[in-house]
Amino acid sequence: MIEKNYQELRDFLVPFLQDRYRSPTVNDELRRVIEDIAKSFLWCILSVSGRLHLQAITTISIAEATYERGLYNSLRPLTIGSKDIGLAELIPLLPGEIHNWLLFLQNNGKLQGTYDRFTGVYSP
Repeated sequence: MIEKNYQELRDFLVPFLQDRYRSPTVNDELRRVIEDIAKSFLWCILSVSGRLHLQAITTISIAEATYERGLYNSLRPLTIGSKDIGLAELIPLLPGEIHNWLLFLQNNGKLQGTYDRFTGVYSP
């Protein structure tokens, strides 16, 4: 059952991400990293049984994506515009991005639980 829910959410979220990162100033590696984090994010929100704060969801999503990709593969340069950034520079931006994903899913009736945008708490 969880695999079916994951696939449905993935098919809904990934095109949204592709549109957000379609810019020619974003390199393919950054797009892949974001997509891998998003897939881990989906597994996270589908797997939890209790309330989680946005920061915990972010930490788990990054940790799981890094585990799946391998740390070495996560250290390649990521390009935004003319600037190369590393994963360490991307991490502080991810809570805002994951907040956006939660709101996107919730606003479109796809979130399996509820997300309080002002407290950052997700409840399955």
